[in-house]
Amino acid sequence: MTKDQRAVDIKITTMRIVINNETIGYYGIAKDITDDKKAKQLIHKLAFYDELTGLYNRRKLIEILNEWAANGEEFHLLLLDFDRFKRINDSFGHSFGDQLLKEISIKLKHFTEKKGVVGRLGGDEFLIMLPLKETQEGYLEELVDCFRKPLNVEGVDVISTASIGISTHPHHSTNLTELVKYADIAMYHTKENGSNRYSFFSESMLENKFKNIAIENELRYAIDHNHISVYLQPKYNMVSGELIGAESLARWKHSTHGMIAPNVFIPLAEEIGEIDRLEKNMIKEVCGLLSTWIKKGKKIHQTSINISLPTLLHDGFIPFVSHTLIQNQLNGSFLEFEITERIVMKYETEVNSRLQQLRNMGIEISIDDFGTGYSSLSYLYKLEVDRLKIDKMFVDQCVENSEVVSMIISMAKALGLQVIAEGVEDENQIRILKKLGCIEAQGFYFSRPVPHVEFQELLEEYSTADF
Repeated sequence: MTKDQRAVDIKITTMRIVINNETIGYYGIAKDITDDKKAKQLIHKLAFYDELTGLYNRRKLIEILNEWAANGEEFHLLLLDFDRFKRINDSFGHSFGDQLLKEISIKLKHFTEKKGVVGRLGGDEFLIMLPLKETQEGYLEELVDCFRKPLNVEGVDVISTASIGISTHPHHSTNLTELVKYADIAMYHTKENGSNRYSFFSESMLENKFKNIAIENELRYAIDHNHISVYLQPKYNMVSGELIGAESLARWKHSTHGMIAPNVFIPLAEEIGEIDRLEKNMIKEVCGLLSTWIKKGKKIHQTSINISLPTLLHDGFIPFVSHTLIQNQLNGSFLEFEITERIVMKYETEVNSRLQQLRNMGIEISIDDFGTGYSSLSYLYKLEVDRLKIDKMFVDQCVENSEVVSMIISMAKALGLQVIAEGVEDENQIRILKKLGCIEAQGFYFSRPVPHVEFQELLEEYSTADF
């Protein structure tokens, strides 16, 4: 203890004082090593712990893996990647993303407490090591479900679901490098099959891994040569039974793999920087179809097209849309662009300016997946939009729990916005939605997305229906 009452660490070195071969005393040197000790602790922490979350880092996880394997332990490796994290980072910035990672780490610590070990590999990837003897029934389902609920970050409710890949020691491999790789492959398999769930590694996944690089090149080729087809899903007025429009959806029929799911090739197009070209092709195709139908004397309806942030913010996007409408002699009122609410946060001013320019052309704007991202009146009332689309997640729950849907409908009406429900699948949902004041809907109950040729037949045969 120093004179000013500070506790310090010291190292004492003593030496004997010897005269005529006789020890007559000792000489001591005391050195303050407080800073040295703190530096060593910091070095140890940086070497084995993640600086942001305080969880174990990759080096420490591998060390523990080696210990468990050497002891003959049987265990699962769970590799977690968080869906939408990149979009959240892009929309809110890295500081917000860091806070989200901290919240995620707190939940993971809670789940692995006294059962296993959790660490952060980097980015939004986390690794859980769980002994087989500690794996309780329902644990994995509970872990996935935990991240389906919103996390509050800086006063904003954020949903970032988890996609999990699992490998097992020693069942899948005794080679730890392979074991981590297998968990990673299983995680990507989860993402390619809808995300928000978990998958155990299997040998068949290895083949798919090698196919991915080839598929990237094939997707570029498909976009270059307009091999991405336009499918249309009808939208109905549930009160009058009138068909009021359609949503256009991209579909890719691969020459050898058949139909490739949109939740596989759309994120892939974003990842390889081709989403802008893909969505512009969709706009040209839809405008061409509508123009052709008008020339044939067909009755056409407003058709919506999904637009991503990179496309919306591209310098040439507004002139491209204007040129495409003029080229097809088409009024902008026949188009609606759907954007997701999460894309508007970081670039609110720029996005709003683009939306206003589109609305000046007569194009309506809809917010897709409303309620699953960053729903906030603080930005919603300022946006240049016309319609909110209630996400299927809430439509699925509306019969048992209608509060969220009721709130969204009330919010829309208060702001003077239209509202449409997506993913409607049965009559009970229709009954509740109509009762709550939602008039427009789309979903499998009415029709699956169909090729544009079939949609035209649908227009002519079923212009109205009885709901």
